[in-house]
Amino acid sequence: MLNRRLATSLIALGLAGLAVAGCADQAAAVRVNDRTMSRSDFEEHLDLVYENDDLRGAVFAPVDRSVLRPDDAPEGTYTQAYVGEMASFLAWVMAMQQVLDDEGIEITDDDREPVREELAEVVGDLDDLPAGPRDEYVDYIAGFRRLSDELGGNVEVQAAIEAVLIEADVSVSSRYGSWDPDTLRVTPPPGPRGDGGTGSFVG
Repeated sequence: MLNRRLATSLIALGLAGLAVAGCADQAAAVRVNDRTMSRSDFEEHLDLVYENDDLRGAVFAPVDRSVLRPDDAPEGTYTQAYVGEMASFLAWVMAMQQVLDDEGIEITDDDREPVREELAEVVGDLDDLPAGPRDEYVDYIAGFRRLSDELGGNVEVQAAIEAVLIEADVSVSSRYGSWDPDTLRVTPPPGPRGDGGTGSFVG
């Protein structure tokens, strides 16, 4: 069973209420200062978390697929709320990497191995997952743990990451939404539905 600390490391951040973006760098899906993620890599994350129920439950929280894509929606289509949440998560990954750099902390294989073992108990052989997203999740959880130990707890880590995001140049492709620096949230792209983020994004 997944270690409680592993499960709460991400849930403590309230991922469903976070976000990313801006309108600037159209070549990247998400950018935090000099760190970027391409559109293809971003959409690989969307596809993997949608398709893998075990991974979704372990890294985020148990959520029915219909929340991410309505049952009658075509393949490659996702709700704007899901797209915004994933953009948020990846912005937090980048911001946390900045905190690690600022603290002079390097994630080692000794940090990664317990996370890999715990995830493997839930999702099976990690080598069956795409390497890019898999390594992002492992490093994020391992990094969050290291920072929690160094800074004194999850609340302190969250505050440090928020401080980076507040000061950083954060942007998201306008294809996915826009960044609200006051709320640190993604707002959905303008569209005819006006449904507050439950409309569809087509990858």
